[in-house]
Amino acid sequence: MSISQEELDEMLKRNPDLAIDDGKLKDMAVIGAGLGNFEEWTMRKNKYNVSNKEDRTYGGITYASKKEANFACTLNMMLKAGEIDYVLRQVPFELGVGIIYKADFVTFKADPKIHPDTGLWTIAVYEIKGMWTDVARLKMKLFKEKFPNLTLEII
Repeated sequence: MSISQEELDEMLKRNPDLAIDDGKLKDMAVIGAGLGNFEEWTMRKNKYNVSNKEDRTYGGITYASKKEANFACTLNMMLKAGEIDYVLRQVPFELGVGIIYKADFVTFKADPKIHPDTGLWTIAVYEIKGMWTDVARLKMKLFKEKFPNLTLEII
């Protein structure tokens, strides 16, 4: 987002708490919200309380959460044990015009019991949820409606 100098001047007139210090906005709206100074506020964890990057990294990949990284480790063990054949991460599913849901993980297991000649797969979709949002709830509902034959497991 960018604003013109006139828009900035108008914003500063309407919001005197947005003081200018060395050409930068100082303490932004956190002053009025009683959240301390801007530097302290920005050092806090984000609104979803995401763990440190080191705690969210597994196999050289940084995941969105510690829970997701731990599940990636579990899937890796399942791969080694032969319980699943393939794992994909961040798989996009189109739910409607312009609505994309990215599944955290999708697993594939060859299922010769169903029909050995067709090479059918058992497919499972995994969504690792720590914090539910209205958008996430809507996407889960749309996914279940559009892909009723896929297993969706919410962890």
